[in-house]
This record gives sequence, structure tokens and C-alpha cells, in this order.
Amino acid sequence: MGAGVYTVLYVFRILHLFALIYILKLLGSNFISFSKQNGLGYGIIAITAIFIIGSVLFYIFEFNLNPSIGVFEDAIWFSLVSVTTTGYGDIVPFTLAGRVTAAFFNC
Repeated sequence: MGAGVYTVLYVFRILHLFALIYILKLLGSNFISFSKQNGLGYGIIAITAIFIIGSVLFYIFEFNLNPSIGVFEDAIWFSLVSVTTTGYGDIVPFTLAGRVTAAFFNC
């Protein structure tokens, strides 16, 4: 009897996966058509570019001068915290160029 229960649960799991794939396909097609109508893709590209360029610039400006920036991931963390306006305070810019970059993130 135990094997029968596992078989039924396995079938439900497969059905659940098919339903999930169908819903994601339906929502995905709606999202794509919505983004084409409203230009949402351009906004996503712009935000991603600001995030990447800002991370690279902050790393270049602060790497040798800021003891909190040891690896590039620290600059990515700072960028993420700045873009989301969380501002934990664990990494702060020391140089003027780093401060300008941080101010650009918070706009």
C-alpha cells in the first residue's frame, strides 16, 4: 500500500509541474507583449547598465583606497545596496569620485 501512495504523489507532482509550466508560459507571453507595448525592455536594459557600470566605476575608484573594498563582489554589494536605497553602511565611499558614483546610484 505504501508504494501506491508514492505513485499517486509522483503523478500529482508531474501534473503540478505541467500546470506550472503552462502558467509560466501564459504569464510569460503576457509579460512579453506588455513589455513590447510599453518599452519595459529599455528600462530593464538601462537599470542593468547603470548597475554594471556603477559597480565597475566604484571598484576602480575605491579599490586601493577603501579597506572595505577587497574584491569586485564588494563593489557589486555596494551597488546593490545603493540601488535599492537600503544603505547598510558597511561599505561607504572614501574618494570624491566614489561619492559621486554613489550619488548617481541613489538618483
